[in-house]
Amino acid sequence: MFPRSILTLKSLISLNMQSNQLSTLPSTLSTDLPKLEVLYLGNNKLEGNIFHPTLFNIRELDLNNNLLTSMYG
Repeated sequence: MFPRSILTLKSLISLNMQSNQLSTLPSTLSTDLPKLEVLYLGNNKLEGNIFHPTLFNIRELDLNNNLLTSMYG
């Protein structure tokens, strides 16, 4: 499970959540972390579609070694 306490860090720019067995991301990720630019999510259990249309500030994204089928809605 994604730690909700991280979502209170409004000025966070970089987040490394690799190897945490995450299967989902919070739908409020981009609104809760509006300054987030770097997101590392490799080696988790994310599956299906990981499309978040509001993740427009992300400049660097690592999704390696997950179970994703699509990044588009």
